[in-house]
This record gives sequence, C-alpha cells and structure tokens, in this order.
Amino acid sequence: MIPVLLKLSNFTSYGEKAPELNFTKFKLAAISGPNGAGKSSLLDAITWCLWGTSRAGDSSDELVRLGSDKMFVQFSFELDGNLYTVKRARSKKSGGNTSLEVWSGTEKKPETHNLTEGTIKASQQKIIDTLHLSFETFTNSSFLRQGHADEFTTKGPTDRKRILAKKK
Repeated sequence: MIPVLLKLSNFTSYGEKAPELNFTKFKLAAISGPNGAGKSSLLDAITWCLWGTSRAGDSSDELVRLGSDKMFVQFSFELDGNLYTVKRARSKKSGGNTSLEVWSGTEKKPETHNLTEGTIKASQQKIIDTLHLSFETFTNSSFLRQGHADEFTTKGPTDRKRILAKKK
C-alpha cells in the first residue's frame, strides 16, 4: 500500500477545512511538532478510515472534533497498479451513524468503480481482503502506535506468527 492522498474534516484537532496531505509530493517525510499539534492524528485518520479503529479504540465519537457533530476522512492509496479511495464519515446525531465507501480505478484509467458493499461490515471486509492486512497486523508491523512500540516484541512466538500470518 502506497499512500497517495489524505483528506480530513473535523477529525480530532483538525477543523472543517484542513489542508489535504498529498503523499506524491515527497518520497520521505518526518512529521514533527509540539505535543498536541496533530501528528498522531494523521496516522489515526488513516487507520480509522481503513479499519474503523484508532488509538481511541472503536469509539468513533471521541475522534469527532470538539464542538462538531460530524467528521469525514478520505484516504487514497495505490496497490498493485490500482488506485483505491476509502471514504469514512461519522455523525453523532441520532445515536451515531457511520458510512463507508470503497472506490477503485487505475493510474492509466482514473475513472472509478464503486466497490462498496451493502453493509459497513461487508465493505470493511472488502478493504481487509484488498489490503491483505488487518488493523492488528498493520499496527504491529508497519505502524508503531504511540505508547505501543514494544507491543509486537513483547508477544510470544506463537502470537507474533499469528499476527503476521493473519489476513482478516
């Protein structure tokens, strides 16, 4: 998975008109800044968009910017010559409502095809099957969460093998 574009609206400390993060503009980046500036929130936005979970766990309402009722994250990535875009939104009204969309196209043929399934659970499974990567595998192999850097290394050999072999 190669990140291409991240768009946020009312996600944690980011407001309604947060600037887009275009990953194609650089090969390597370092995210730096003072505590509370939103560095970890960028990574949380990606994991929440793709897997519906983040450092805050499965509680999406905690990710909605203070004073806002809804949030939106769109993440585009390239995988095996295809361009995928995942859009996830959350509204706190009426007890909470989440929507999830999955789109696919190619670099040569940018028109997109809707891969969204009939339910959020089925669409989520489509994302996991496409990535061949669960949240647990991602956070133990590619992305070390703040405060959890040793999570993978402190697991026993059986658990480490299970995590790395796990697709779903």
